[in-house]
Amino acid sequence: MMDTMAQLARQFPARRGFITGAGSGLGRALAHRLAAAGWRLGLNDLEPDGLRVLTDQYGPDQLATYVFDVADETAFAHAATDFLHRFQGVELVFNCAGIGGGGLVKRGDGGGRPARSALSHRLDDGEGLERARGAGVRGGPRT
Repeated sequence: MMDTMAQLARQFPARRGFITGAGSGLGRALAHRLAAAGWRLGLNDLEPDGLRVLTDQYGPDQLATYVFDVADETAFAHAATDFLHRFQGVELVFNCAGIGGGGLVKRGDGGGRPARSALSHRLDDGEGLERARGAGVRGGPRT
């Protein structure tokens, strides 16, 4: 079986991604894995401590961090604008925080939220991937 990171690197050679809920749990694990593979990432969480640990490890040239509640559309829009300006695009958007139905989200959909749509509409060449986790809706634990 082909290594997942190698697959992602081939599919998305610019290696730019945005992860919500990146300070802990699944989001943090994904952020570590992608950053270690050389991805430039925008990372969001409600709590700054987990994001600070990632930035200390991988550096501010590789990671941009944003502390806000994903339900705050204004904050999400500012983060999306900053990330897109700083890294000139995005290939992967992984929503690990907040409320969502789970599953793949169609490019440009953004779950009906304008700020998320701003990121998902910018998925390069229509080949990007947006993934949402639905633990917020189903009452899963916040890790």
